[in-house]
Amino acid sequence: MTKTPQRLFGEALGEWLRQAGRSQGDLGRRVHVDGTTVSHWVHGRRRLEASNLVRVLMTFHDWLGDRWRV
Repeated sequence: MTKTPQRLFGEALGEWLRQAGRSQGDLGRRVHVDGTTVSHWVHGRRRLEASNLVRVLMTFHDWLGDRWRV
């Protein structure tokens, strides 16, 4: 079965959290959403709004810099 875009992004998001040594709660606080919302993103149950996507990507750039691997 083909994975949905939300599921693919969620898998990447989970990997980035592992790379950064951060929790879903850490990310939620940083991008001003509830930890439950981050959990929904990680598990592919909810799409990110464009503004949240930008905040998430900027956060991982800050946290990982040159170590960030997609």
